[in-house]
Amino acid sequence: MSQSSGYSLNEDKLLCQIYVDISQDPITGICQSYDQFWVRIEQSYNNLKEESWIYRNKKSLQCRIALIENAVRKLSACIRQIENLHPSGASDIDIINQAKVLLMQEPTYKKGFKFDHVWNLMKDFEKFKDIDTGKKKVRGQGSTLQSLESEAPSPTSPIVSSPNLSSFSLNLNENFSDHTSSERPIGVKKSKLKRSKDEGLSSAMKLFETENNRLGKMLSEFATSKQQDGERLDRYIKAKEFRDETKILMKNLETINDPNVREYLQREQQRILEKRNRQSQPQSQPQSQPQSQQFSESYSNFFPNSALSENDLPDF
Repeated sequence: MSQSSGYSLNEDKLLCQIYVDISQDPITGICQSYDQFWVRIEQSYNNLKEESWIYRNKKSLQCRIALIENAVRKLSACIRQIENLHPSGASDIDIINQAKVLLMQEPTYKKGFKFDHVWNLMKDFEKFKDIDTGKKKVRGQGSTLQSLESEAPSPTSPIVSSPNLSSFSLNLNENFSDHTSSERPIGVKKSKLKRSKDEGLSSAMKLFETENNRLGKMLSEFATSKQQDGERLDRYIKAKEFRDETKILMKNLETINDPNVREYLQREQQRILEKRNRQSQPQSQPQSQPQSQQFSESYSNFFPNSALSENDLPDF
């Protein structure tokens, strides 16, 4: 299991806050070795953590900070790439969202950026403003690159005990290119960088378009499904109403002893027949026939089979 695994959101927030505060301490920030720097972080973290949190040693905290800083630096670089393209009308949120999509093109971050909870705390940290400022790069024995401390170190950065390694390079494992006599012309580098940015933005735009098309198709299918459900429900209601009215029409009023119920059913039968008669005739056709004759004809129209009895339908 990784040394940096198992950290909760609150643990990350506390660790990053302590890391930034100790790094920018104007009193001891420039007078402490690399080991002293991390001893202070270890002590502060374990003194301020909740009682339910597990104890974190120096190595675990170093691994976690390195993971967070790598992710924050990568996202910051993606944001700069998007900003350099000067997208018209894009807000800060739009730029960050596009940068996160661009970040997912890298295999290491294909699952996306996982440190939104500490982004606002770490994004403006001094180390992310210009990681190459004041650094010299030389080729050491065995082709090992070593970054040298600048002659005038930043007062906000902790100084490590070793003269050839900074805490920043130890934490983040950044690979810096050598400046050799075979360096290509600057125009070729700019052209390649621009082409890389254009390809990255093109991939991001294609991904956005694909996702938008997929979402639009899902919404269209959902709307069609809801419409079909509504139509089926409407047909069911109409069929149930027709069935209930038919049961009333087929009821033999002579078998009902209660005069009030008999009178009610008689009115309902007449109402139902008049409604069905209107539905079966054009709206412009005048109804000049007497009401009793319409009632008789409507009954024969809707029930042409004289052998049908009320026993053929469920009881009312």
